[in-house]
Formats: sequence, C-alpha cells, structure tokens
Amino acid sequence: MTLDAQAWPASSEDGQARRAALQASNHPAAATTLLEYRSAGHLLIVGDAATAQEARRTLSDEITSYVLIPRPGIAGGAATPERSMVGNVREISGHLGAFGVTVDGPDGALELAPLLRGSGEQTFDLLLDLQRTPHLQHDILPAGYYAPRGDAHRLQDALEELQELVGEFEKPKYFDYDANLCAHGRNGKYACRRCIDACPTVAISSAGERIEVDPYLCQGGGSCATACPSGAITYAYPSASDMLGHMRGLLGRYFEAGGSNPSVLFYDREHGAILLENATAALPENVLAVAVEEIGSLGMDSWLATLAFGAADITLLAAPGTAPSVAAELQRQLSYCHALLQGLEIEGDRIGLLLADSADALPPAFATARRETVCRSPFETFNEKRNTVFAAIERLARASTPTTDNITLPRGAPFGEVQVNAQGCTLCLACASACPAGALQGGSETPLLRFIEAKCVQCGLCAITCPEQVMSLAPRMLLDPDTRREPRTLHEEQPFNCLDCGKAFATQKIIDTMQLKLKDHWMFGDEAAMRRLKLCDECRIKDMLRVEGGLSEIDKN
Repeated sequence: MTLDAQAWPASSEDGQARRAALQASNHPAAATTLLEYRSAGHLLIVGDAATAQEARRTLSDEITSYVLIPRPGIAGGAATPERSMVGNVREISGHLGAFGVTVDGPDGALELAPLLRGSGEQTFDLLLDLQRTPHLQHDILPAGYYAPRGDAHRLQDALEELQELVGEFEKPKYFDYDANLCAHGRNGKYACRRCIDACPTVAISSAGERIEVDPYLCQGGGSCATACPSGAITYAYPSASDMLGHMRGLLGRYFEAGGSNPSVLFYDREHGAILLENATAALPENVLAVAVEEIGSLGMDSWLATLAFGAADITLLAAPGTAPSVAAELQRQLSYCHALLQGLEIEGDRIGLLLADSADALPPAFATARRETVCRSPFETFNEKRNTVFAAIERLARASTPTTDNITLPRGAPFGEVQVNAQGCTLCLACASACPAGALQGGSETPLLRFIEAKCVQCGLCAITCPEQVMSLAPRMLLDPDTRREPRTLHEEQPFNCLDCGKAFATQKIIDTMQLKLKDHWMFGDEAAMRRLKLCDECRIKDMLRVEGGLSEIDKN
C-alpha cells in the first residue's frame, strides 16, 4: 500500500510543502506483461504422517491433498494413509500450478505426480513443505510453496493462504532483458554472473553465453537489475524512467510549494508501509516518503539521479520482509556509491540503508542535523542505467567542484579502465572480440587496441579471454565526460608485411610468438616451414602447393 498524503503532519512550511507535493503526485507507469497462474488445488504435503494428516484435516473440499512422507530409500506406499507415499525427495522445482517433484526409485529418479495423482499427471498445483529444513532454501520461495519450519503460527497462516490459491491468478512480468548488452559470456568464456548471484528466488540461470530468467519464479525482488553492470536486465514495474520521472516531479512540486532540503525515504508497499504507518508523526516534516514495488529494485542510477534532482539525502528502508540477498546486494552497490560521492567531496552517507525491524527504528535514523541540498538539476532520464549515472555524476560534480578528476572505486564496481601490459600484448584482438560493450576495439588499418572507458562494465571477459594474460581491471570513475567517451590507444605496433606479396596481415610480435611456440613442432622443423609463418593466408597456400608441385594451375588463374 501507499500512505495517504493526509497521514503526514503538516505543521511547518516543509510539512505543508510535503503534503502538497504528495497530493499532486501522479505516478503513471507503462504497462507490463501479465503472467497467468492456474491452480486446481492439488496440494502436495511433504512431512511426517501425523503432522501432514493434521494439516489435511483443516483444508477445505476445494483442496485435494497428497502426502509424501520423507524417508531414505525407494519410494513406496506400504502402511501409509490414502493418497500418501513414503519416499526420498530428490528435487522440487516449479511454481504455483506447476510443481514438479521427483523421488528415488529402483532405477533412478521417479516423477511423483503420476504415482500419487494417477497416470498422465505431471505436476502439483501447491506445495506445503513441513520439514524442519525445507527442501528449497531460497530467500524468497516460489509462489504456491510454503515452508513454516515448525512454526505453528506460520503453519496456520500457510493453511489459510493455501485455501485461497484455487483458480486463475495474474502477476506482472517484473523485468526486461536485452541479451545484446549482457556480459555473462562470449566465445565460450564466462565472466559476469552478478544477476544470478543476486536473485533471491533463484529464477536466473546460465543459458550458454546469455542468462535465462524464469518469469514465473521471478517475484520482483529487483536486485538483479541493481546488480547488472550493463543495464542488460532492467526492472519493468515500474521502469527506471517512470520511477525517476515521478521523483523529478515530486521534488519539483515540493520545492515550488516552499519546501527545503528534502530527505527522501524509499519504502516498499508491502512491508515498509506497515512500519511507516506507526512512525509518520515522529519523523521530520521534510521527509518525503516514496513507495516502490521492491526496495531492491533501486540502484545507483535511481539514487544518484534523486540526489541530483534535489534530495538532501536518501534512506532505503529495508523492512523485515527484505530478503538477505537483496539487502546484501544493496550494501554492495552502496559501497560503490559511497566511494563515488566521497570522490565528489560529498558525504557518502547521504545515501544509506536502514535495516529496521520495527517502527521504533525510524525516528533515530532521522535525528541528526538536517543536511542541505547539494544540487537541483531536474534533468530528463531514460531507461539507460549507465547514462543516467553519468548524467547525475556530471551534475553533482558541477555543484560540488571536486579537486580530483579520477575517483578510485572498490573492486567489483561497474566503471573503470582496462590496463594492458604492452610488452606482452601481441594485438591478437581476442579481447576486442569478447568485449560485450564495445569498449575494446581494433584498428581498421594499423594493428592497435583502442579503449572507450565510458563503455567498460568491468565484467572481466577481456582478461579471461586474453591468451597472453596481460590485461587487468582498474575500477574508477573519470569525471570528465569527454575523456571518458574519447577512444584512446592502449597498444599499437607496426604491421608485419607478407614476405611474398607485401600485404600487412599481422604484427612482428605475433610472428615472433608463433615461431617461438612452433619451433619444436615436427611440422615446422625445416626453414621453409618456418618461413611460411611469415606469409599471409593466400601466399601460404601457394607456397605449400609449390612444394607439392601443383602451383601451375593456380598461377594460370
């Protein structure tokens, strides 16, 4: 839910400006795809016989329940209640309306649904896992999967919710994915897996050189989009441009109504709103509370842009329902952001994460002296994460006038340069072919390697791909936009010309490396074979045919 504007006190000029801004707030969001779940109420209960039978007795007739009694060994049905079976769980997968369960059989894994529900049935609609240690350990469990872990209150809540999960249900598709921007892998090498590691629902997996997101497992945690260095995966409910358009308008109205130094508090509509309901009167009247779908969906682009729009500081409220993996990713991204702000000579803690388990934790977080707005620049934003970050930093830098143009960032930050040991580089350009962002480029005529720092996402694919292992990453932020965008040469050599036709086809270093590696190979044991390494592809073929006496036909052509 979103707190009503009238819920906030308005005894001061800031409070009146806040109320006016919230009342006039309009947050239209572009429509997103809706996904449909269908459940006929076929529930699998995994647990000991007594507890499972007790749970069954509380269920309505709309729920058809089946029981799997976990026990090592081969699945069987001896001495079990109706629609029950003893067996060892191998795997549970899926979601509301489509849970697949396998158990140990005499010859390997067996699908459980055909054994309990009947031939032709492949899945269960709902799953109640009564084991003390549930089979699934995700931070956020799939829709339709409940694991009370022996807690009687949680079990009662689960049984009540299960009764409501019969029928057809819709939810938004929370993400968009552009494989062309993805830095997961190239040419059989793999580097970036930040979204996979950050996902609290385990909805993201590697699919070759790209990732794959199961939209039915995704529940909108948003940390994947926050972690993504390139913007390949973005939050779609709402989009970043919709969210920042709302913030730009909200802060603009607050200032127009006479408010000053707004302190922005982001909270999620489900859990954070409950805490805020009991704390509105105790918070300063310059606090602008903004509801978002999930707190984990906001990253550096949102934070820095909001600061540049005019926020004096920003608090991210992580309520008790926030998944640990989401909070951990927010902390990681904040470490990058704090380094950026400190390099801009702005206090890093102007953007912070508040882990709160009750409403009592909120007032002390806002008890320090008010800060003044650093910058007021309501610039236009789009769904381009990196460009939004750059635009915000440029405006903050103009306002704070830092004494450095080069800010060192922590390891893992998605901005920085690639460094090359030129002495060992052969200009094979394997790094350029692997770079997913086009940050590394070869020359069209001259053997060289160029680099555009603004494009580099610090994924490390270049360093992993480099056969000479002469590349390394240096996370940083160049504040000058022209220097950041300007291609610069990392290494350049004169071309090596074919001994026969004179065409440039390699560098001297590549030729030297090939000769060194092949000098003891049996195929290159004579001088003619070694000389052939100094010929272009066409001349090399002609030379081989000349040795074999077949050149005349080629020469005629």
